[in-house]
Amino acid sequence: MRYIFLVVLGFAFGSRTYAQIQINGSYLNLTRPTGGPVVSGDILEIRAVIGVPSGTTVTNLQYQFTLPTGTTYVAGSMKAETNEGQVVSGLTETGTYTDASDTDPAYFDGTNIWMNLGAGATSSAGGTLVGGSTPPLFYNVASILMAAFQVKVTGNNGANITTTLNNFTYNLNGASTTTSIPTMLIKISPAYSCGVTGTNSLPFETNGTFGSGSTLDRSTASPSVTGYTFTTLTTGAPNDGQYSIVTNTSGTGYTGTSPASSDKVFGDWDVIGDHTGSTTGTGNPAAASGTTAGYMLAVNATYAPAVVFTANITGLLPNTTYSMSFWLYNICPVCGVNQVTGNANGTPGVKPNLAINVNGINYYSTGDLPYTGQWVQSSFTFFNGSASTALFEIKNNAPGGGGNDWALDDIALSQCLTLLPIGLQSFTGHAIANGSLLNWQFAPSPSLDHFVVERSTNGSTFTSTGEVAASTDVSNYSFTDDQLPAASKFFYRLQLVTVDGEITYSPVLEINANSNTTPFSVNLWPNPAHASTNLSIWADQGGPATIALIDAAGKPVFSRMAQLAAGSNAITLVLPDRLARGIYIVRTTSGSNSFQNRLIVD
Repeated sequence: MRYIFLVVLGFAFGSRTYAQIQINGSYLNLTRPTGGPVVSGDILEIRAVIGVPSGTTVTNLQYQFTLPTGTTYVAGSMKAETNEGQVVSGLTETGTYTDASDTDPAYFDGTNIWMNLGAGATSSAGGTLVGGSTPPLFYNVASILMAAFQVKVTGNNGANITTTLNNFTYNLNGASTTTSIPTMLIKISPAYSCGVTGTNSLPFETNGTFGSGSTLDRSTASPSVTGYTFTTLTTGAPNDGQYSIVTNTSGTGYTGTSPASSDKVFGDWDVIGDHTGSTTGTGNPAAASGTTAGYMLAVNATYAPAVVFTANITGLLPNTTYSMSFWLYNICPVCGVNQVTGNANGTPGVKPNLAINVNGINYYSTGDLPYTGQWVQSSFTFFNGSASTALFEIKNNAPGGGGNDWALDDIALSQCLTLLPIGLQSFTGHAIANGSLLNWQFAPSPSLDHFVVERSTNGSTFTSTGEVAASTDVSNYSFTDDQLPAASKFFYRLQLVTVDGEITYSPVLEINANSNTTPFSVNLWPNPAHASTNLSIWADQGGPATIALIDAAGKPVFSRMAQLAAGSNAITLVLPDRLARGIYIVRTTSGSNSFQNRLIVD
């Protein structure tokens, strides 16, 4: 079984790589077990992990966490768990606790979580972890313990949950030590998806595919992988905290369908090929040495959650929604450990769980990925505000040790095809002497109750600044925002509220407060259209423009060039013959300016 050789060799590997204590934090979204963003009302399990290696002992182990703004504590949810998230009967180091300051070793004082952990922990003092000896055990080379509790998200969309006081305290070699868990920033955002358009914007690792080659192991490490050690994949590697870049996950290069235990990493890993070019969970067959095939990233996770992949993206379009996606494979069906004896138990063990951070803020987690023998695709969307760059991080969001071995491939970042809500024909605006003037067109509908005008100074956090009632007799609406805070730039969006309370949003509109004209806007009429439509384009400067027609799947149908003058422009757009009826996007681009209109073709 997996890691038998580690027991034979003792803790030589751990001494080389993880002789130090590992500490970090993560969360599990219990409301979205199969993945998603954090939405107001979700229940999160906050987790803090400590891994103590063999040869190291900590005493008086304590944990403290202060509830952040935007959350409330879920009563009765405190517990100490194994790294698999389990409370094991008969294992006194794990257990569930009351909220009161009573005889058990944990309590909640209304603001703070307080937990005494380890063997012999009491209501007044922390206990002991002797690495590799005190359960929960990981193959007798480490003891991994997790403090956990639940919070309910109460903050508004666009706000961040920020953990501030979140630490372990313990005695090590006679000295008291306090180690703070890195701050977690979690974005509260609505769950939505988008069709994508354009090419993959990820410039690293061959557009996130890790390239291709004819050797089973790529010879070069990844500049985007941080905090992990690059190694050649063999039947005994990668170990915890290591990664390989390979075309085949067999330690012997086996390519058949019935590998022996001796062909597998640790005798356990699935033998698979990469995913590049595949559109299903099957992926590609494992490649033979000398055959050119795609590479993938194979990771054996660290004991404590940690960032694995980092990419600094430049050249993004401001005020644009992007989609990031990737394919993930839980690679080990039998890597679990009996936490009492420290031996293999024939289960998958810790499930992979990846979180995506954008500029240090978490936007998405995959949820725990069960073993299925298949590749699984995950994706999320985010709005980049006024920024043209973004720092992306893929974080291993679960503790390692007995499972949490995975392969990663086909990381993609693509621009979303932003569709106007049905009925919204255009949304424009510009600065005026006393504030901002917004204009929009909406096809009359008895189902729409009102519009909420929302304003932002950073392009991500919006607040309501007014309401406009909807009418079944009116198509053109306007709103003047004359109560502006001090800022040079503002962002607006419309919240469309139906009579049944359903809500959709318009794209975001950016207005420069130092200009009394909108830099670029486009209106269409007629809409719906049959053979042609007219574009009324306002441009603050002249130059060439591209007008593209895009179908609902994000596929360009045709495009044409136009020469714009500074100021107002009127252009007739003749539609292609035999164009199918439906909803299209007309995207007009001039220089760094881009505008999208929904066009209905009847």
